[in-house]
Amino acid sequence: MADLISGRFRRDAILIAAILALVFALLTVILGALYYVHKKQRVDLFEYGIRVITWRGATSFPWISITDLEVEPIFGKSSTPVNWDFRLTRDDGMKSQFRGLEDLERLGKIVERKVSGNL
Repeated sequence: MADLISGRFRRDAILIAAILALVFALLTVILGALYYVHKKQRVDLFEYGIRVITWRGATSFPWISITDLEVEPIFGKSSTPVNWDFRLTRDDGMKSQFRGLEDLERLGKIVERKVSGNL
């Protein structure tokens, strides 16, 4: 019983608590950064084209300047696609990729229909 209230036990308990606090603080920072990157991703649809906005900045893709569109399904653990991966290339070589957005399948069909006339 004397060991439980000794100075060594208290030091060990403080060290364990400090390590756990550091681990949880690190996890909080990592999850916050991932949330920020995910929430900053957006695609705006306009009459003249689309604008892909990520945490790095915004890139505009007019319909007439899109030279390549690649669409890949993401399957996960099922036989039906759970998401889509879109890659656009502009005539000046600028590329952009987006996926994991809400209602992406419908947006993808609009982009494919508009771009198919240009390719």
